[in-house]
Amino acid sequence: MTTSRIRTSHQDGEVAPNTWHDFDWVHKNEAELLEHYGECVLLIYNQQVIGKGDTIEEAITAAEHNVPSDLIEVTPITYFLQHRHTFFRVYPDKTKE
Repeated sequence: MTTSRIRTSHQDGEVAPNTWHDFDWVHKNEAELLEHYGECVLLIYNQQVIGKGDTIEEAITAAEHNVPSDLIEVTPITYFLQHRHTFFRVYPDKTKE
């Protein structure tokens, strides 16, 4: 049995050093990522997309192939990339009462 080098879960209270910078990078570049990759699951490590897939499992498999072999373990963030839809608040029409 092989062990994955991609670590997507952590102990309670544990935060990988790359987490905050990676989330910040994703939010700043979300429109470009959406245009390039479409709706999908992304694994991002050190401000680079290392895995993409329709499911987390597919993204992890892709990341295993993309991560250099000299890295023992990586701690990417998981980001569900999707179009944001604007919600409109609907009010009842008081003229029809």
